[in-house]
Amino acid sequence: MKKIKLGSLLVGGYVAEPGCYCGNCSDISIGDTVPRLELAWLKHKGLLIADKCACTNISWEELNSNGFIWGRPVRIDGRYYLCRSLSVGAGKDELNEWGDLLRTDEDAEVGKTEGDLFIWSDAYFWGQEQTNPNKAVYAVRGFKSPWYFAGFNGGSKSWQLGFRPVLEHLLAPSEISERIVGRTATLYGPGETFVAGRVTGIDDYDLVLSPDYLPHDCEWAIQRKNDMIVSRSQILCAKKG
Repeated sequence: MKKIKLGSLLVGGYVAEPGCYCGNCSDISIGDTVPRLELAWLKHKGLLIADKCACTNISWEELNSNGFIWGRPVRIDGRYYLCRSLSVGAGKDELNEWGDLLRTDEDAEVGKTEGDLFIWSDAYFWGQEQTNPNKAVYAVRGFKSPWYFAGFNGGSKSWQLGFRPVLEHLLAPSEISERIVGRTATLYGPGETFVAGRVTGIDDYDLVLSPDYLPHDCEWAIQRKNDMIVSRSQILCAKKG
């Protein structure tokens, strides 16, 4: 398994070194690849998973406010990806993406140095899951061992708490075809807005969806009776399934 170098970390609009201590994490993203400051990824079941934390000293709440817990589109070298956090389980033994990765690649090098495929000892990294439904405590993995599991308050920040991003390929507008009819889709448009639903029809100008989610102030999709009409010219990218 080889590492893929793609994209660079942006903090406050400026390119930052991978794994950096984040002084102000209110505005982070991933943008075009900058030589010698690239992020490294490994491919696993259609995902690109960062080989280590992209940055540290960031809280779960900051990641969520940036859209990087459940996912938001980022544009890297002309292509769109959904960037989000890993599923790590609400409990140590729950099925999750991180555990699946470790089990699938258990013979690969997973360790402490830059020569290893995955680096887990630089910091804990935040997962998506809330470990206690009555408290703002969220799951973390790593730091003490690849399988280590713990929970931290969502507002916690330190050099020991980081963001390990995941990228999912999103469809470009030219890739949206009749093959997605009958499937659920999330469509992303201007201003990082999105709509979601089951695609029931498509032509050269519009998509017709049975809506699951339509913001009340969306200007590029409208509700007509039981359908949602989406202007194809306004779609930046799409996720199917």
